[in-house]
Amino acid sequence: MVNAKWYLLCDEVENVAVDLLQIPEAWRDIPDMLSLDDEKLATIGEWSDNPGMTFLSVEEARSRGFNVDSIDLLISVRAEAIRNWIRTMRDPILAMTDAFTVADRWATYDVVAQNDIAQFRTALRDLTKQNILSVVWPSIPSELDFLRSFNYSALVRPDPGFIDMLQKPCPPKTIEQIKADQWLRIHDERELRKKGGVKLAVSGKEYWFWTDEPTRTQYALLADRARRNNFEDSKVLANWKTMSGEFVLFTVELLHRIIDTGIDAENELFEIAELHRQEMEASSDPLNYNFHTGWPSTYLDVSKAAILPVQPAQTIAVLD
Repeated sequence: MVNAKWYLLCDEVENVAVDLLQIPEAWRDIPDMLSLDDEKLATIGEWSDNPGMTFLSVEEARSRGFNVDSIDLLISVRAEAIRNWIRTMRDPILAMTDAFTVADRWATYDVVAQNDIAQFRTALRDLTKQNILSVVWPSIPSELDFLRSFNYSALVRPDPGFIDMLQKPCPPKTIEQIKADQWLRIHDERELRKKGGVKLAVSGKEYWFWTDEPTRTQYALLADRARRNNFEDSKVLANWKTMSGEFVLFTVELLHRIIDTGIDAENELFEIAELHRQEMEASSDPLNYNFHTGWPSTYLDVSKAAILPVQPAQTIAVLD
């Protein structure tokens, strides 16, 4: 999960809080963020072109005597935006775990596993009831370990303008800079969808198979092993876990179909990304060009849209 801290940008000259900004913990690993810590943030005025500006936690700003009314007003204005960020991260995770509460699957878990899954989902739904400035995401239980393989970075990628603002006043971007930034976002969308899985039918039922980088490497190794040993197409290589948590007999023939389908899907994603790039660059307003349309569905898209029956005891609460 991605925990985040919220900081007030305070004007020490005017003694007021002027902005409330989110800094996810994941950003600390990005070189451009200069390994920022609380101490470094608090001295931003000493190392940037923004003299008199200080990043402080809400508690620290209050203790230093910054104008309380300005702090409370900022928090009030931003509260719903913060909750929306939480929902943006949380709702896809809840959707991906809905299938685990279907009656026939739920019955396969022991009491401990059922309790772990139920508590995790309850904690997710309760996130917006926490102090929104210090949300702590629940730990993923072992039964839902597949969640760790998803890349959430696209949802919390720091805006380049924010990084520029930390380092120096951000000048207006040229049209070419805007296009370059948008192309990076299109590229990130393509890379995220490359990991979104491929769908194939096995014995008349459709399953989603992983396409993240570690699994792609595993496919290549298995294909090499099958080639070296001259395995028949019907040879069973493993009892394979799909993206939904279901298992299928993983044959050489299925392995080759997954690899071929993945290659075709990657080529399609490349073509769509290039089309978006061309249309964005030709747009009269590239900054607001919508590049989220026209992509093939991923497992995440499908699982979010699915409406699955659940046990009465595990009915999904209405999200606040």
